[in-house]
Amino acid sequence: MTTPPKPAATSATATQPGAAQRPPSARGDHEGAPLSVAIGPRVLEVLDVAYRARRAVLLEGPTGIGKSQIVAQFAARRGIEARVLDLSLLEPPDLVGLPVLEGGRTRYACPAELPTEGRGVLLLEELNRAEIPVMQPALQLLSARRLHGYELPPGWMCLAAINPEEDDYQVHTLDPALRARFLVLRVHADRDSWLAWAVGALVHPAVVSIVRDHDDAFDGAPPRSWAYASDVLHALEGDELHDESLLRILTRGFLPAAWSDVLSRAVSRGADTFGIDVAAFLEPGGGGELAARVRELELAGRADVVAAIAVRMARLLASPDLLVRAAAGTLTFATLEADLACFPGDLRVQCLRAAASSSAAPRLLEGLGHELDPSSYAGSTLSAEVRAWRARGELARVALVVRAATSWLDEPVASEERSERAARGRAMIEALVRDAGPLADELRRRLAEPVGRAT
Repeated sequence: MTTPPKPAATSATATQPGAAQRPPSARGDHEGAPLSVAIGPRVLEVLDVAYRARRAVLLEGPTGIGKSQIVAQFAARRGIEARVLDLSLLEPPDLVGLPVLEGGRTRYACPAELPTEGRGVLLLEELNRAEIPVMQPALQLLSARRLHGYELPPGWMCLAAINPEEDDYQVHTLDPALRARFLVLRVHADRDSWLAWAVGALVHPAVVSIVRDHDDAFDGAPPRSWAYASDVLHALEGDELHDESLLRILTRGFLPAAWSDVLSRAVSRGADTFGIDVAAFLEPGGGGELAARVRELELAGRADVVAAIAVRMARLLASPDLLVRAAAGTLTFATLEADLACFPGDLRVQCLRAAASSSAAPRLLEGLGHELDPSSYAGSTLSAEVRAWRARGELARVALVVRAATSWLDEPVASEERSERAARGRAMIEALVRDAGPLADELRRRLAEPVGRAT
């Protein structure tokens, strides 16, 4: 197989014994590689601390490695809002606001894109690609949390994403005095972290397989390009999946020629599977047909095809289609558990977790005979069930309760009801955190918030 050539390796100069130690420069210690953190769990931990400290973060790394996605993932884990502004597309009034004359004095109207309440993260993309008249107020917002009369709400944190100045990017230089105002975090792509994300994000199985099997998959094709290729592959239907010429044209739009050829051949070989109507397996009686198909494929040694079916099933279970089926009573969580038992353990868990994390969670919980009552969850039958499910390893059911609780907490309510609802919600969170353990990590983070912000 031909793979794209690797870039020439760079070696850091070793520090000789007894050599004079020089202080690091503003862009890293040039005696060796600058400190860089892989996009993944560690970055999430850093963002969490920075959010609590209300310090602006400067994410610096190559294009396409997932800087925006990790910020969105952080916001989702914390249960807060995420807003993104691409500064390279803005003009000064888009950020500063337009001047308005009131009582003989000029003020600036707050742009609708800037938050005025709640909790969240505001990500300013392309900071060092923006025009100087946009870059200057952006830096003021990032460092001082205010612009003219506008002030960033206390529950919000600012972040900026930039490409490295020393690489071949057309960017403005941020001087050391400006950098000193931020928590500067250099980041890079990490294949293992990306693969862990890709499985949860239901990236196309052919893409996951190739990236997993080739440690040079990100050479010449950043993670974002592989994710984009996955999106177009998921959109293919019927005979399109057999058309290698079409597959090459589509994937070549994102990937180098060699990787495009490898991916196109992999998809074409599994075309019959990718064309299967997975939704039919969710119809009444469809579980038997699914089990028969999986047995047939396993006997033929096509574990890759079984994985492809499971990924497509998980994508369907994470979609609004599941809420429609649950509301109509044509599908229950118990039925899903029985029908998906034919999948190998990790694939079955992936599908059940997708269903448990969907908007259908409250309905699916009702189908198990339980209705979440935040006022009386502690000491309830449901609380005892959660502990029993956790002890038996039925973690998807535990995740279902956690998702239903999160849905209740996030329901919009009138301002006069917030305090009472927050208190009820907090009591439920405390009990569910004890019952669900690590599966309730997101709820545990909410306990760190003041009672008035619990919803």
